[in-house]
Amino acid sequence: MSVQTQTLWACEPKRLAALFRDMKAKGLPDAEARAAMAAASNPNDKRLYATIGPLAVVEMSGPLSKHGDAWWGIGSMRQIGAGLLQAAASSSVRAILLDADNAPGGTVDGTEELADIARIVAAQKPLYVYASGMLASAAYWIASQAKEIATHETADIGSIGVILTHVDWSAWDERQGVDITYITAGKYKAMGNPDEPLSDEARAYLQAGVDEVYGLFLDAVAAGRSVTKEKAMTMADGKLFLGRQALELGLVDRLESRADF
Repeated sequence: MSVQTQTLWACEPKRLAALFRDMKAKGLPDAEARAAMAAASNPNDKRLYATIGPLAVVEMSGPLSKHGDAWWGIGSMRQIGAGLLQAAASSSVRAILLDADNAPGGTVDGTEELADIARIVAAQKPLYVYASGMLASAAYWIASQAKEIATHETADIGSIGVILTHVDWSAWDERQGVDITYITAGKYKAMGNPDEPLSDEARAYLQAGVDEVYGLFLDAVAAGRSVTKEKAMTMADGKLFLGRQALELGLVDRLESRADF
């Protein structure tokens, strides 16, 4: 499936693998289902946050991508960003809670955009994050821009890193009698394609891109959490940490219930 071989992810690996399995099992929606989802996801004239008194609550749950896909249960980063901006613009809202419920991360595409919106909104009104279950990878990148992050002791926090999956279809192509030729201009144009084994040169080329995005991730965490890049690197080895460990490392600010927070 192209989403696996062509998309750069910042997502907790087990949840990403489960998402890919679900996508393969469920297949593509028909035209009627697509039309219904498009109508339901149109944010025009909708308020994209809930309220508890003067507190606006914007949800961020499940895997994320820039535009989302309701068929596969993928949330929209653009819609979350619109909700944050709506809340920031409301005169009746005094603070904002980004409610992260089992948020394993998502595509790199869209993450920096939403993190920038979170940073801008946090400069206008107090922005808080509560992490229930999981706050990982791209979701943590976004959450790190808030004033405070709270969670509970059994939550999984972290998994700061970047994943690019390369699937080698060359053996399958050969069994099917398919011979695919890439005609390109530019040495790197088809490098890392799925119809041939990954060469050392192609691996190095793809790794360089992953490392570049990882560096951006570290910079965002360092700035958002007001720590040095060296300190951010101690948080960013790809591990998941339970709530108390996350507090000790500086990934979160408080351990308490969502209601108390």
